[in-house]
Amino acid sequence: MSNHTDEDPMDQDSCTSTSDEANLQLDRELRQSGEVTRTTTEPSQQTIPVGISPAYAKGWDTTDAFRELYQNWKDAILGRFQLNRQDFKPFFADKKDHFCIIVPATSNDNGNRRALGFIKYEKKTGRVILTNSCMQLPLESLVMGFTSKDDDEQLAGSHGEGLKLAALIMSRDGYKMSLAASHCKWSFSLHGKYQSLRCVITPSRKMSPAIQREPADDMAKLRFQVERDITVVIGAGRASQSRPVSSETFFEWLQITLNIRGLSYPSSIVETPQGDLLLDSQFDSQFHGKLFLHGILLPMSASGVKHFKFGYNFALGKFSRDRQGLIAKCEMADKVRQIWRYALHMHEQTLLPIYVNLLQNFPQVGDIEQADRLLDPSTKARIWKYLLRVTGRQRFFHSETSSVESVCMIRETTGKRPTRLPEALWNLLRSCSPIRTVEEEQVELFKDAEVCASPESAFAKTTDRALKACLALSKATRNIRVLYVKGLAGKLDVSYDAGHGTLKIHRRWLDFDAMRQEASCREWFPDTITEKNAPFLCNHAIEELLYLSISSILKASSTPRMAEMRYMRQARRLLRLLPHSIRLAPYSGDLMVTWEDNEAESFRKLGGGRTEYLVVLHAEECFIARSELLHLDVGKFSSLPPRPVKGIES
Repeated sequence: MSNHTDEDPMDQDSCTSTSDEANLQLDRELRQSGEVTRTTTEPSQQTIPVGISPAYAKGWDTTDAFRELYQNWKDAILGRFQLNRQDFKPFFADKKDHFCIIVPATSNDNGNRRALGFIKYEKKTGRVILTNSCMQLPLESLVMGFTSKDDDEQLAGSHGEGLKLAALIMSRDGYKMSLAASHCKWSFSLHGKYQSLRCVITPSRKMSPAIQREPADDMAKLRFQVERDITVVIGAGRASQSRPVSSETFFEWLQITLNIRGLSYPSSIVETPQGDLLLDSQFDSQFHGKLFLHGILLPMSASGVKHFKFGYNFALGKFSRDRQGLIAKCEMADKVRQIWRYALHMHEQTLLPIYVNLLQNFPQVGDIEQADRLLDPSTKARIWKYLLRVTGRQRFFHSETSSVESVCMIRETTGKRPTRLPEALWNLLRSCSPIRTVEEEQVELFKDAEVCASPESAFAKTTDRALKACLALSKATRNIRVLYVKGLAGKLDVSYDAGHGTLKIHRRWLDFDAMRQEASCREWFPDTITEKNAPFLCNHAIEELLYLSISSILKASSTPRMAEMRYMRQARRLLRLLPHSIRLAPYSGDLMVTWEDNEAESFRKLGGGRTEYLVVLHAEECFIARSELLHLDVGKFSSLPPRPVKGIES
């Protein structure tokens, strides 16, 4: 359907003059057409072969055909009267002898006084009538591809075949379809050996009324004029024996529409500039998972289209040629995203919990497809703040792909409840919010922790020296700086900063009482043992601290797991030989040096007293080179002259 006049549609004179001009133009076009066959002499009747095989669009039924007619009817009203989509508000009414759908001339009118167009179903005859006010139908409308809606984004059609396909499908299914327009009757039928579609155009014998009626009044009264309006009629005529349209079929056809008040309008809808969000109410789920374009249902049989939890009506876009979806399928996710962005901005308190529920519990639905990529940063930030608010900041979020080890670490190090997030929601939040993995959280907490000195106790000094000695075993860890920190919440142990080559350790690892409570290898300690004089009784604390430290360090590198295991075996072997509890005391005019280790007693017993020790004493001036001497290969001392050392009797 097209519009060939810019005059006011409510001006009677303009409608009459436009109709006369259109009739003259139509007559000229019919005379010039080489395809016209004259079948009668007066009035002139023209037969136009449309040239569509009955096998075309095999998968379409009469509901698809009605969709094309309804779309043309709606687009014609929007285009002719320059309406916004929100101003198109058809109303349904059930009368004694008919059903009707009327588009009021003003948004606050229910259509009883002035209207822009109507649809009528006659209960007695089974006829369906669709009428557009003050419109003309050019002969080119019978040509496949002709359209007047190509450049208007607010109109759904663009392929120029809807009228012809509707006529084909209706005729193929046994329904008579005709038009009254431009002072002519246009009758469609399947004809000839190949049953191809044709249109017979017969000028109307009815004379124009002497007094022109107001078009808006006629529309409200369900009346049309063949010389002024365009009317589509489906079903049996008053004197025809063709197939009538049942009321059940009529209402089935209307299910393709969204915005008919009193019939197919959602009870809960959020309108945005990009389209409408159709929410399910407790008692209404007819729009669940349905997609509409300009208020017309998308069949949703296109491959690759995901299931939707809610319904959506897209305000902009064009139908694909098969009418299954949008012209560009990739548009769909972005259009849904735009609707949600506007809806959340307008009704955040109500809709944000609903959207977050989709992200958390329905990650596979189309409503949130590509949300991590398409949502704007402000919407992502609102989602993050909402999650923090509803959980009281007492939960630690992690990805669904997090390892069991990481989840256990959350409980131990943060004291918060681990809460799994689907991968899409996790990626969404990672792109804009301060959400962190548990490892990153540890680094962040250690970053601001206060550095403290090592306590002046035998236990602390031995632990510190033993750890540094183990780190010195490998070139990769030899130069790492060890710092002890305090003031951390939760059970945080170590954190390695690869950028600065710094290993930060919680100071409780230097606290004898704390270590005895957490990982003691003895059930009883003498009461005389205190922090200041606590001996280093075993190496389990060092091994545990070393394991945590090495794990943290190697996470920042690509060191194989087997290399880590070899390193730990070597460290455990050397820790058994580690001297501790070293004491210096006078002895018979000499110095007596005593120490303990975890291996010497076993060797002494097995060796029968034949165990030999190499003891190297350094002068005070060697203190400056202490680090180098400690790491020196023991073989370097083999050339030194031996000096007698008195053994201590056991």
